[in-house]
Amino acid sequence: MAIVSIFNNVIGPIMRGPSSSHTAASVRIGRLARVLLDEEPVHAVFTFDPGGSLATTYRGQGSAMGLAGGLIGMDIMDSQLVNSEKEAARRGLVIEYIIESYNAVHPNTYRSVVTGKSGRSVSFTALSTGGGIVRLIELNGKHIEDDLDYINPLMPVSIKRNTKLPFEDINGLASLISPGKLSLSDIAKRYESIAGGISENDVTRMSLLHHKIMKDAIENGLSGTDFSDRILHRQSHLIGEASKKGKLIPSDLTNEIIASITAIMETKSSMGVIVAAPTA
Repeated sequence: MAIVSIFNNVIGPIMRGPSSSHTAASVRIGRLARVLLDEEPVHAVFTFDPGGSLATTYRGQGSAMGLAGGLIGMDIMDSQLVNSEKEAARRGLVIEYIIESYNAVHPNTYRSVVTGKSGRSVSFTALSTGGGIVRLIELNGKHIEDDLDYINPLMPVSIKRNTKLPFEDINGLASLISPGKLSLSDIAKRYESIAGGISENDVTRMSLLHHKIMKDAIENGLSGTDFSDRILHRQSHLIGEASKKGKLIPSDLTNEIIASITAIMETKSSMGVIVAAPTA
């Protein structure tokens, strides 16, 4: 069983755009294509099965934007990600999308062929399995069973093979939090440190970054956001106003949570930075 990382799988990804499974994952798949090619891409073809989700959503959910950004080396947090397709075209990169039946094994299957300046091409099939997680299942016609070496460089934490974790099931966790032993936060720091081969100070630093981004997303949403291509108008601030006027069920905590979630959604839908945690 694959090792679960707190930052990779639980409180990530840090991202821009409408969807973690479509936007964040597609940026990573674009970056994967760039790494596999190992030179500047000039042409890319992505084929989506009409029976999957991408055939009808690759534009509306930001997959095309993400792929273009990843192919030209943009980070998911780059404020110019929304303009990635124009920037890719400006650099001479041609990206094609084909809808063609090939009995895809997963709804979010990317069948890809990318060509570089030298004329060399790589073909691969990647999956977006949810929450920004990607899998490489085929490379140049060969099935890939273990994709860790390919995927690790794309993720916030690079998982170590054959690692002895502090616990592997609920009983092991329970034994660590008995009275007088470690706190949950201490266990989390130790777990992520061992899983990714990073220091506990690094885990704390990454936690603080995630916390700041989430707080900023709430504050930005409540202060007001706008974006031309969004369905819902600004409304998160109305929840607090209604609560103060006694128009809602009197539960300050619940109303604050609802306002915060709505504010994050509005920040996300205006291409602001959020922590998807794990779905946007």
